Amino acid sequence: DDVFAELVETVETGGLDQLAADQKVVVWQRFETLRNRLPLVDHNLIAHAEATDLAETYCSSTLTRFLVQVLQLSPTEAASRVRAAAAVGPRTSMLGEQLEPVLPRLAALQRSGVVSVEKVQIVERAMHKLTRPGLNPEAVDTAEQLLTQYAPVLAPVELRRYALSVVDAADPDGPEPIDDQQQHDRRHVELKQRRDGMWQLAGKLTNTVGAQLNAILDPLSKPRTTTLEGEDGQITPIPDARPHGQRLHDGLDEMCARVLKMADQPASG
Repeated sequence: DDVFAELVETVETGGLDQLAADQKVVVWQRFETLRNRLPLVDHNLIAHAEATDLAETYCSSTLTRFLVQVLQLSPTEAASRVRAAAAVGPRTSMLGEQLEPVLPRLAALQRSGVVSVEKVQIVERAMHKLTRPGLNPEAVDTAEQLLTQYAPVLAPVELRRYALSVVDAADPDGPEPIDDQQQHDRRHVELKQRRDGMWQLAGKLTNTVGAQLNAILDPLSKPRTTTLEGEDGQITPIPDARPHGQRLHDGLDEMCARVLKMADQPASG
């Protein structure tokens, strides 16, 4: 606490003023390396909590719920920390022997501080998709090697795209499809109004319903180019600036309007 307080006081009282531009960048990069290594503490705290049943002591059914309770984290953030700890944190055998992490190369990168928390999550989620039985162990190991090789040099957006291609190469067939009964059992949609007046939509659709909805929304959510006529009569095309998510929303809006309008129309003719 004292060291961190001293650092904050230093930067707040002009400690960077005497540094050249490149020196300021070096300070920033060193601090980012430190930030990238902080989850190492989290991993050990989580591992110790699991070993000592700390969540049960606080009447929490899972470690994720325990983190939400005592640290006031969101469920998403708590689950991400638990998953990261399971993938790159310390492990102990039933006999108390220390084991290497599940993803040792990724763990080594995080320990050196060269990858951010976001990049660790991207690689971890990609490798999690390759945990199903029946995959070639050599292909899975190659996938981890490739992802950890490029994680330090690719931006997060590029790393996500690269991770998708690596997973597809290691598991070209993809996961086994869920049968109709499982889809039927897992179907659900949640629609609730938030305090700000907007509506939150989430859920899982069966293959049939999803295909039907996509067939309706896909043409309604295509980019639409408008035109602007200048004083000289020249027509200038204006591309659609809406991102895909907003176009889908507007397509759903148009679909609902059409359905409601149909209530006033005869069934035939």
